[in-house]
Amino acid sequence: MKMGLGLAIVDRIVRRSSGSVQLDSMDPHGLLVRVGFPAADPAAIKAKEEKRAREQEKLEKKMLKEFQKNQPAAPADHVDEDPKA
Repeated sequence: MKMGLGLAIVDRIVRRSSGSVQLDSMDPHGLLVRVGFPAADPAAIKAKEEKRAREQEKLEKKMLKEFQKNQPAAPADHVDEDPKA
């Protein structure tokens, strides 16, 4: 049985996720593909989401610093108007 590029990609993704792929010929009607994944560990998912959020926050702070650094300075004679005054 031949596997096309699509099934090869599916197979690789599923196996890297500790899953399984089962192919059953349904001659003459096609191919039955069964994909299985292990149950997710809620604690691991939460830890991964928290790590991703921390990384995102670090990236945003870095981008803001870079943006602020590249802003032109206000002229020396510039006076900020205080709308409350």
